[in-house]
Amino acid sequence: MTTSPMSISVTIRRATSTVVVFRGEELVSTEVIDVGGDDVDAAITEHVRTSAGIEIGPRTAERIKIELGGAAQLSIKGRSLETGVPASCDVVVDEVQQAALAAMEPVVGRLDGLLQRWGRKTSEVHLDGGGALLAGFAERVTYSAIMGRKGGD
Repeated sequence: MTTSPMSISVTIRRATSTVVVFRGEELVSTEVIDVGGDDVDAAITEHVRTSAGIEIGPRTAERIKIELGGAAQLSIKGRSLETGVPASCDVVVDEVQQAALAAMEPVVGRLDGLLQRWGRKTSEVHLDGGGALLAGFAERVTYSAIMGRKGGD
């Protein structure tokens, strides 16, 4: 007797994420995680604050999140934490992307836990929602689904 391969759906919303696991046509698990796109925006805001000394608003953080995959460096405008006046700076996309992906690690961790519980024979991974478009997130989820969190199970 063979078991059906699993398919996984990961949906990233503004405030929460959902991981759903199917084996064949049977729903085997659904988990909601209190991490979403807003957490990515907050991680980007904090990274810019600590690395560049500039306070940015939610719209700028969202723009950075959207543009992460398209350039090596982004010019941003905000308010200097030191002087309180408008300021601009260039941020390194790789550094911001790492901060953004770190905010999504609880989703990857939950996915990995489900895969350990239900087995790694996965045929499909579906990503949905705006946060799923985060540069590098699809690769991170796929790596976890295939190899496991630490590089192999």
